[in-house]
Amino acid sequence: MVNPIRALRGVSVACAALLLWTAAATAQDVPAAKIAVIDVQRVERNSVAWQSLRTQFEQLLSGYQSELRERQSALEQEGRDLEQQRTILSQEAFQQKKQEFDRRVGELQRTAQERKQALDKAYAAARGQIREALREVVTEIARERDLNLIFSNSPQERTVVMSHDELSISDEALERLNETISSVQLPDVGAAD
Repeated sequence: MVNPIRALRGVSVACAALLLWTAAATAQDVPAAKIAVIDVQRVERNSVAWQSLRTQFEQLLSGYQSELRERQSALEQEGRDLEQQRTILSQEAFQQKKQEFDRRVGELQRTAQERKQALDKAYAAARGQIREALREVVTEIARERDLNLIFSNSPQERTVVMSHDELSISDEALERLNETISSVQLPDVGAAD
């Protein structure tokens, strides 16, 4: 009679041998890891294109804010003038002027909100151009160095806790990114109405 414990051990040993053989065969098929790290945020932030984008964005934002402040100031003065006319005008005439004033205030608020959304969208599109250029640069570096794994070492996207400086491709990526793309054009999203 066959001892069930011995039979079970035999099956276990056979399964373990099969697993080890499969793992060894699979390990031979997987190439050795060739790793690099990159601080994407630092590369972007220090790139010439990024600095150009920030300058354009700040100038455009400043112009929009100035224009909106002027319009807001004019509306505030108009509101004060309207309030002074309250006692002079009939109730009906005052209400008509107040409704027109409220409509213009609402229009300015919508314009400001639309401007902010358009500016955010334009900024994101321009930033996307920089990111795409960086992705192409990193892909090129990976191909040249035969890398098969690149981790982000950026403080807010950290997937690497520690790495040797020799593994970093950040400086090379920054240099090549600057050679590839020196500026992006932030489109004008229109003047206030």
